[in-house]
Amino acid sequence: MTDSTARNSPPPRRLSETRKVEHIRSDGTAISILVSVGYAESDPMRPVEVFYAEGFRSGADLEFLMQDACVLISILLQHGVPPERIAASMSTREEPDGKPSPGSLAGTIATELMVPPVWSGSKDGNDLPEWDELYPDGAIFTVHPDPSDEPDL
Repeated sequence: MTDSTARNSPPPRRLSETRKVEHIRSDGTAISILVSVGYAESDPMRPVEVFYAEGFRSGADLEFLMQDACVLISILLQHGVPPERIAASMSTREEPDGKPSPGSLAGTIATELMVPPVWSGSKDGNDLPEWDELYPDGAIFTVHPDPSDEPDL
């Protein structure tokens, strides 16, 4: 019997993209941050992790809060919880037009994970080509260099 709660850790190298995420606060002002989204090797349309990249002052409480929120969202993704379910579980508030919107930046990040990656060429994910059609020469990965490999200046 398979343990459905087992964590599926992503491989060390994986397809990823960095996105600008904009959250509209309750006072109408916008907060923009960058997050990097990593995708499953077996399904390049399924997010398996999200990392906070930048947006708040380094060392600020909000920076740490976003880093921790991204870790928790990533753990949920790696335990098989789909982005739609994560986003639906987050707080919402009603906009003046009556529509709900994420109540927090963490909710906005979870909602952003439902958007197909840029390489999909699709807004809804229904007309996606197969992996081999997307990348006939193999996968394209974003690899962050090892700081120890940098030359001494």
